[in-house]
Formats: sequence, C-alpha cells, structure tokens
Amino acid sequence: MPRYPEVICVLGGYDCSSKKRLSDITCVSLDFNSRWQPWQMGQLPNGEALSLASALVAEDGRIYFIGGWRQDDTVSSSTFIYEISSSRWSIGPRLNMCRCLFGICIVGWKIYVIGGWGSKNGISPRKL
Repeated sequence: MPRYPEVICVLGGYDCSSKKRLSDITCVSLDFNSRWQPWQMGQLPNGEALSLASALVAEDGRIYFIGGWRQDDTVSSSTFIYEISSSRWSIGPRLNMCRCLFGICIVGWKIYVIGGWGSKNGISPRKL
C-alpha cells in the first residue's frame, strides 16, 4: 500500500453568509513545512453541493463521501468515491435510504452507515 501525505480535506459544507451548500473540496497539509496553506482539490461530481454528509478513508486508497443534505433541502443517497492515486471521482452505489448526520465505519471490506436522519425519497427526513 503506497503512503499518502498527511492531509486533511474538507468536502462540501455550508456557507453561512451566502446560505448555500458547497461542492468544492479544500485540503490542508499537516506537514509543518507547508505552513498550512490550503489548496482547492476540485469539486464533487456533477457539481453536487452537500452538507452534513459523512466521509471516510479506506485502506484501499479511496475516500468515500456518502449521503448529505442538498441545496434544495432534500437528503441524498449518493456515494462518491475519490481515488487518491489518480485524483479522480467515480459514483458508487446508492444508499437504500437518503441520509445525513449519520455515523460511518468500515469493518473488513464493508462500509456501515448507522443512524442519522433520513427518508426513502429524500424529503422530510426524520431521526433514524
């Protein structure tokens, strides 16, 4: 497994001043010599703008970005996968329910999504 630099990436989010959800990805290196200068890594696929989503980095060198709240106030069931080695996004399998504000973990080669808020159609989410 190749080693990747120590980097924190912020995916999506919410801009309080414009009251809009964000689709961009900002990264910051934890390397002391980088002086914490952030850089833009791109946007989520299809310009999707999300907040309250969850992400995790798996041992296979991918970042999984799952669920979230959209700009139109609906909840997403999308899964976006970022391949670190190629710097490319792909679209993964959809959740069986639209969700946000949930817990996420990986055990073996399976990703588990636990609790949060959700609904079948993405409208009027309720606590799960």
